[in-house]
Amino acid sequence: MYYLIPDFHYQIAQFCEEVLTGAGQQPPAAYLSDPLNLRYGLRLVSWWVRWSKSASCTNATALHDALVEELRDIRQQLDAFRAQDRAANDKEMLKLELWVRNDPTDLRQLCLWATTAGPLTDPDILRSEPLRIGSGIASVRAFVEGQPQLVTRETLAKERAELTHQQAGPSRWKTFLSVPIRVEDSGGNPNVLVGVPVGVVTLASMSELDKSDIPQLSSKNMKVLAQMLINRGQQLLTA
Repeated sequence: MYYLIPDFHYQIAQFCEEVLTGAGQQPPAAYLSDPLNLRYGLRLVSWWVRWSKSASCTNATALHDALVEELRDIRQQLDAFRAQDRAANDKEMLKLELWVRNDPTDLRQLCLWATTAGPLTDPDILRSEPLRIGSGIASVRAFVEGQPQLVTRETLAKERAELTHQQAGPSRWKTFLSVPIRVEDSGGNPNVLVGVPVGVVTLASMSELDKSDIPQLSSKNMKVLAQMLINRGQQLLTA
């Protein structure tokens, strides 16, 4: 008897999709044919090869500007959610980050590819974090779970302490909404269109969760906000 033990929760849903993809081929064994580029790993690498040559990947200034534009739209949406206006001197400090599953041929990690804090122009010194449970990184947490995550700085610090037995350093950022991004990618094969997880968009706030405009108490509004992040992430990460 053989057992399949996934490393991360997102792999369970991905495995089911791959089974359906294979079963839909004629014959099903065609899924294992490397020249057809059907298998998950081959499609993921194919996405990276194409995206790494795209303007979204190579033009750091344009990518930064796109996130800044999205953050402006998010602020407008948060204003619409709010029952009463904030005081003029009580602006919530927010930032957006785009994390990418870079170079999946050799690496199992996410890389901070862009942020509204400023253009990241040198790809050789971009921050990267390995994919692992209990990383203490909001974006990694959402990616390995395979679903949006709203977490606090305290939760992330506790997870990281359990993993590394070290206390996290101080951080100004206190609340994080992270959504994993999947793109529909055929690997160049017109007979298949199955999603692959390729990154995460994270909205971070300097406000505590109970003081933030992120609408944690409204599932309807949270879905709207998460979908905004997903839409922008897919736009930027589709090769």
